[in-house]
Parts: sequence; structure tokens; C-alpha cells
Amino acid sequence: MDAAIDGCAVRARPIALTAVGGALFILDDPIFNGLVISLVFGILVSTVLTLIVIPLQYVMLRRRWPLPVSDATDSKDAHA
Repeated sequence: MDAAIDGCAVRARPIALTAVGGALFILDDPIFNGLVISLVFGILVSTVLTLIVIPLQYVMLRRRWPLPVSDATDSKDAHA
């Protein structure tokens, strides 16, 4: 769970700066105004999916089906 939270925190700033920040410069152009609006909303939806929904699903799946913990006797060093 800590890895999912840390990963979201690390990825949030680059996503915001490159995607939304870059698209806002084109927003003043009257020709590309509609395209940029749809682009920004698409980026916002994909950002929410990337930073919230997918890590949350991963954490919920790991709690429901945890990874098996192996004994020290199952390792390769114990058989050598």
C-alpha cells in the first residue's frame, strides 16, 4: 500500500506539468480551442485513472488475494 501511495505522489507532478501545463498554452488559440478543451478533459480523466483508480484496485486485489509467503526451507539455499 505504501508503494502505491508513493508511486502516485511521484507521478502526479510530471503528469500535471507535461500534459495539462503544455495544453494550457494552446488554449488561447481560437482555432485549436475546442481541441484543447477536449484534450485537457481527456488528460484529467486518464490522470484520475492512473493516479487513483488503478492503484486503488491493485491495493484492494492484494488485500483480497495476498501473495504467498514462502518458508526459509523452500529457498534454494536450504537445498544446497
